[in-house]
Amino acid sequence: CLVCLWPANAHAEDIQSTPPAAVKEKTASPSLTVAGMILRAAELKVRLTDLENRVAAFPDADAAAGAFAAIKENLSALETRISLLDPDRLYLNFDDVTSWQFSLKLEEEDFEQILEPITSAIGDLEQAQRFWDDEQRRWLELQGALPPRITIDSVAAAIDTASQTIDSARQIITDNVNRLLTAQLDAIAIQSRLHALNAIDDKFIEKAPLKYLRQAIPSLFSSAYYEPFNRQ
Repeated sequence: CLVCLWPANAHAEDIQSTPPAAVKEKTASPSLTVAGMILRAAELKVRLTDLENRVAAFPDADAAAGAFAAIKENLSALETRISLLDPDRLYLNFDDVTSWQFSLKLEEEDFEQILEPITSAIGDLEQAQRFWDDEQRRWLELQGALPPRITIDSVAAAIDTASQTIDSARQIITDNVNRLLTAQLDAIAIQSRLHALNAIDDKFIEKAPLKYLRQAIPSLFSSAYYEPFNRQ
């Protein structure tokens, strides 16, 4: 019988973490035959194709950068607009305030719509990274465990195929993680500005005189009801 070298159940991207002792035990008592090595190398090619297909469906980082740039410009305009609104003014235009709040809400919704697929793609790549790193480690261990007498061409070909496949997968992951992380850095800056604008909005609502609200909504109460608020 040819040498057994691979844990039989190590073949999914959602491989559960194994305690060090268990890993050592599996390495000492491998269970994959040479035929299994050849099959495993072919399976990795399929998984590489799957990775390529998933990456092809990822959001376009350049398009996201352009969309984030537009949001930044819109936030600058909102920052200017809110700086011109004084919550302590006696006659504050209700339409100006609600228009600003509505514009801020739209920017937040646009931002979340762009950010969500980027965050999801980065999570997908992180999971793939763990899988392919684990595969690389296993094949390196496999090469080190091969007895010198095993010189079968198909074994060498399987190891070479697996090595090239793993290298290709890791390069795809690195390239895409880098471009998506660049977009995420833009997102972090935008999130900070949105948080600051929402804080201003909360303070604005808290300090704004109650009387400006009555400019848009017919009052259900008499002027005597509002008088104590107007004196504050």
